[in-house]
Amino acid sequence: MRFQSLKAKYLFIGAASFLLGVWITYAYVYGPVSQAQAGEERVKYSIKAIFASPLCTIVGACVLIMALINSEDKLKQLAQSRLLKGGAPKSKRDTMITILIFLLVFIPPILLYLWFKNEMAKYGYEVTF
Repeated sequence: MRFQSLKAKYLFIGAASFLLGVWITYAYVYGPVSQAQAGEERVKYSIKAIFASPLCTIVGACVLIMALINSEDKLKQLAQSRLLKGGAPKSKRDTMITILIFLLVFIPPILLYLWFKNEMAKYGYEVTF
């Protein structure tokens, strides 16, 4: 798929990732909890989906916001920056951004898993890996 601009590309990727995360959350997190609520004998769930859904949603939202608030030139500059390409942080600012990204990416899946486990236990189901 060819995009007219970098902004359009980031808007598409951000929206697609965000919507995928919302769908995974609905299908693989809310679905099993509602089955447990209904008292079904056997409830299927996916630990991978529980951890992937917030990742997709958060990354999609970040990319979408980045595309909405930045100009085309700023997006090109961001795409070429060392921080987004990886590697060790070079300054305190880069280190703080890296820590913030780590917290945004890894804490919500753990919280969602703990919430899911608690909800399933409330209805008498045991969540195992």
